[in-house]
Amino acid sequence: MLRAGAHRVLQALWPIFMAVMRTLKVSSDRGGRDATDEESVSHVGKRYIRREVSGDPAESSRALQESREMLEQERRRASQVEAEHIQSAQATEDVIGHLKADLSARDHSIQRLEARYRALARQFEDQRQLLQARSAELRVAHTFLTKTDTVSVTEIKSMMTDLNTDIFQSAATLADLLDFRRRTEYGVAEAMQAQDRDIAWLTPDSARALGTANDSSILQSMIQGVICYWCSLIINGWPCQMSENAEHTREEYRGLYQHIAEYEPQAVAGRWRSLSRQHLRERTGEVGGEVGWYLSRASTDVGHLFRPTGCVSDKELQSLIDHTVQDKLRDIIRFALRIREVIGENITSCDFTVLEAHEDEAFNGQWMQEDGVDPSEYQDNPDGSQVLCTTELGLSRAETVTMEDGSQRTQDVILKAKVALTSLLLASTLPTPPKKRARRHRAAGDDKQVASRASTTR
Repeated sequence: MLRAGAHRVLQALWPIFMAVMRTLKVSSDRGGRDATDEESVSHVGKRYIRREVSGDPAESSRALQESREMLEQERRRASQVEAEHIQSAQATEDVIGHLKADLSARDHSIQRLEARYRALARQFEDQRQLLQARSAELRVAHTFLTKTDTVSVTEIKSMMTDLNTDIFQSAATLADLLDFRRRTEYGVAEAMQAQDRDIAWLTPDSARALGTANDSSILQSMIQGVICYWCSLIINGWPCQMSENAEHTREEYRGLYQHIAEYEPQAVAGRWRSLSRQHLRERTGEVGGEVGWYLSRASTDVGHLFRPTGCVSDKELQSLIDHTVQDKLRDIIRFALRIREVIGENITSCDFTVLEAHEDEAFNGQWMQEDGVDPSEYQDNPDGSQVLCTTELGLSRAETVTMEDGSQRTQDVILKAKVALTSLLLASTLPTPPKKRARRHRAAGDDKQVASRASTTR
C-alpha cells in the first residue's frame, strides 16, 4: 500500500517537477547549473523508480523524501531566480527609461540647435544681402565722391575770354551800323521820347548820352553791358522751363544749392549740383527752346539801345532786331549755354560764378577793372566812381575747404570783370582824345588775340 501510494504521488509530482526544471532552465546566468540539477533530479527520479521497481519500501520512502526536499529547494531557487529576473527586468526598464529620457533630451537639444541654426542662417542671409546692398552703395558713393573734373580752370578761363571776345566783336559791329550824322533828320526830341517810352531801366544820364554822343563808344559799351547781363543770367542760372516765372524757379534752385553747399562737403555738394543740372537740362528738353527764349529778349533789349540815339527809324529798328541783332547774338547765347553746362555739370571740386557789375554799383578794384585802362597804371577807385555797365564778364572760383575747426568757404577771382564807369558819360560830351580811344580799342584787340590763341590751344 505504501509503495503504491508513493508511486502515485511521484507520478503526480513528476510533471510539476519537470516543469519547474524547465522554468529554471530559462535563466541564462544559471543555465549550466540548471541543466546539472535537472540531470540530478532526473537521476534521483530514475533511481527512485528503480527503487520502486526493486520493491524496497525504505528505499522508496527515502527517495520520496529526497524528491520532496529537492523539489522544495528547486521551488525556492525558482522563486529566487524569478525575483532576480523581475529585479533585472526592472533594472532594464529603468535603464531603458533613462535612455529614453536621455534620447528625448538629446532630441530637444537637437531641435533647439536646428532652430538656432535656422535663425543663424536667416541672420547670415540678411547680413549677406545687407552687405551686398552696402557694397553697391559704397561703389555708387565712391563713383559719386571721386568723380574728377573733366575741365581745368585754365580751360574755363579760356572759354570766358572767348565769350568776352565774341561779345566785344558783336557789340562793335552792331554799334558801327548807325550813322550818327542822320540824327538831325529825326531830331533830339524824338530820341528823348523814345528813351522814356522804351527803356525804363536806362538812367536819364545814359539815355541823354546816347542821344548826344557823336561816336559809337558809349553805344558799344552799353550793347556789351546788355549782352553781358544776359550771358551772366544764363551761365549763373539753372536749366528750367522757360516762362515768366523762370527767374523765380532759378532762384529757388540757387538757394537750395547754397544751403547744401553750406552744410555738406564740397564733393557731395558739387556732385549733387552736377547731377541736378544734368537731369534738369535733360528734362527741360532741347537747348533750342532756351536759345529762342533768351535770344528774343536779349535782341529786344539791344535793339532798344538804338532808339534813343535818334539815328534809326522804327521800321529800320525792327528789321535790325529781326535780322542783324539776332544773327549776332544767337551764337553768343549758344556759347553761354555751353559754358553753363561745362561749369555746372563737369566741375565738382569747386563752384564757378560769372562776375557782372550792376549799374550804379560802386567800383571795386578787387574784382573789377576799368575797361580801356592799364591795370598797372590804375589805382583802386580813387574818386568813388560808379559802374555804368559791364563790358567783359569776370570769373570767380569758390570752394568749401574742410579744416580742423570746421569748414571754410574760400573764393578767388580768376578773371576780373571789365566795366565802363559813369565818367564815360561825362567824357562823351567832350572831344575824345584820339590816344585814349586808340588805347581802348587796342586793349580790346589784344584780348581778342589772347582769346584766339587760347581757343586754338585748347
